[in-house]
Amino acid sequence: MGLFSRKRNEPAPPLDTTPDSDLTFFTRPQAEQFRATVRRVLAEDGYEVTVHPDHVETDDGLEWGLWNVAAVAHNESDPTPEGWAEVIRRHFRALLAADRLSADTLSDEQYRSQLYLRLVEESSLHSLGRESFGHALSWADGVVSLPVVDLPDMVITPAEDRLRERGPMAALLDQAHRNTRALVTTEPLQIERIEHEGHWFWCVLGESMFTASLALVLPDVVERVEPGADLRDGVVFAVPFRHQLAFRVVDGATAAMDALTLMPRFAVLGFSDSPGPLSPHTYLWHDGAVSQLTHRGEDGVLNVVVGPHLGSILSQEQGGDTP
Repeated sequence: MGLFSRKRNEPAPPLDTTPDSDLTFFTRPQAEQFRATVRRVLAEDGYEVTVHPDHVETDDGLEWGLWNVAAVAHNESDPTPEGWAEVIRRHFRALLAADRLSADTLSDEQYRSQLYLRLVEESSLHSLGRESFGHALSWADGVVSLPVVDLPDMVITPAEDRLRERGPMAALLDQAHRNTRALVTTEPLQIERIEHEGHWFWCVLGESMFTASLALVLPDVVERVEPGADLRDGVVFAVPFRHQLAFRVVDGATAAMDALTLMPRFAVLGFSDSPGPLSPHTYLWHDGAVSQLTHRGEDGVLNVVVGPHLGSILSQEQGGDTP
């Protein structure tokens, strides 16, 4: 009998069910096993990496985040290291193929026709393994928009210097915006009305990597769902992850209250438990400008701050001042 064998009647040690601090849908033991599987799979493909809690790093400084691939692996029907291995292998082979892809394989015309704008969580830029993102445009706190090239099997994010080889940046951004706007009418989108205790908002879902990025052309999305909607008082919306966009047109205090009651929790849950997380926050679009309606307090909890515009709408409906 080994030195550390349990006595016959000694109970097994309790399982550690504490969520991992970085890959939160795994327990801590599962997350460590997942990271070990990532290291093994990449080594089998000839890549030696340093595995950090939320990303891996190569000797030459390239970094790839682990959240997205871990989220996909977590949702697989075979939640074991061998089941994860195939998910990990597909994910990183696609990333490595994208890094090897030369922009020279596309003509200028093809390049421009496949250029789109994509919303990206600013903190995730390092995981793309690039250094030059001076062309990233701030869209909201913690979120930027970037031009990307959409290929049949992957989306690549060119560095600024590679983009400038194709023409003036302003012209490329304009083309990317027009291409993105066209997706509103060409992409198959699933539109659901989310209701709870008398409150509701619209949820737009799609398999496209650009579904949430359609928030960049939010009035066009609203027109598809609610033709003729009055946008004078704005739209409350959220972009929890890349395949989801939620919104409610503010056509009175009831609409504002519905959105502010339901959407913040909806956004947090979608952000924390889905591949391609984008933002846990809820926003207001008004006259073309985007402002953030939720803010994280010292206790880490998101609080709603309606701001003067929505505050005045709620106050008028109630016949008095809002607190």
